[in-house]
Amino acid sequence: GFSRFDSAIGGLGGCPFAPGAAGNVATEDLVYFLEGLGVETGLRAAALVSVARRLKEDGLATMGHLAASSFAREGRGGACPE
Repeated sequence: GFSRFDSAIGGLGGCPFAPGAAGNVATEDLVYFLEGLGVETGLRAAALVSVARRLKEDGLATMGHLAASSFAREGRGGACPE
């Protein structure tokens, strides 16, 4: 199995040499997914969502789904209500 995953807050980044590359997996989405499976990550999804939203407010095009969802805004779900 896997023990390491590569991600970035808001899904930012990606390879500038790969045409059409969308970016990275959003860390907040990955943490939410893993914690939903019962995997402890040691990260706080609510804090990651706050950072991703701040990046978006600052004009960066973030790719994460959790930070953009009303699900997270309303504090519903396993990982976010902290």
